[in-house]
Amino acid sequence: MPSADGLQNCEIQHNGACLTYTVAGDRSSHHLCLLPGWCGARDFWRDQISYFAKDYFVVTIDFPGFGHSHLPRENNVFSMEFLADFVSIVLQREKLLNCIMLGHSAGGALALTTAALAPSRVDAVIGVDAFTHTDFHLQMEEEIVRETVAPLTDDFDSGVRALASSYFLESSAPTLKTEVVEIMAEVEPTLALEILRSFLRWDILDYLDRYDGTCKRGCSTG
Repeated sequence: MPSADGLQNCEIQHNGACLTYTVAGDRSSHHLCLLPGWCGARDFWRDQISYFAKDYFVVTIDFPGFGHSHLPRENNVFSMEFLADFVSIVLQREKLLNCIMLGHSAGGALALTTAALAPSRVDAVIGVDAFTHTDFHLQMEEEIVRETVAPLTDDFDSGVRALASSYFLESSAPTLKTEVVEIMAEVEPTLALEILRSFLRWDILDYLDRYDGTCKRGCSTG
């Protein structure tokens, strides 16, 4: 049942995992799918949900393994295609067609990967603080992956708090900053680091070549 604000929380079981998401708006409207970034949660989009639900049917998905979603721990290779398979299952269940996918940071990579896997369901992909330039998402050498992940491996809590804090401007609302930092710091470190490695190994050119729709760059205001 939808809540008083028109949001309906849903979950789906797939391959031993539980993926959680929210739907809002009129199903007969154009479809919009929102994905948070690494260590993020679908609640990060709540203000955008209320705005877009006036004109779109909005589906907001927890990044697999984060938020209220849970991934099977026996899987130790969390590739972007493995994660995108869960997103495509949600698109299928909700019968989304000609969907616009909007993803923040690593969520942009997840959106483009999903579009390549399920092109009939995705009309366009928009990256927010993603796709800033193609070099940013070219596959990294393993040595660079290790160097990038090392500070978080040594002290995940401090590292992720510093990273999350860097997303904000001095003028950003303190309560919002605190909320985002705490949510990102509460994720399970081993899982988060494995997903981060998969993201750093992801190559945007592979998926741009496979996807025939529209890919655009967005921006955030902090």
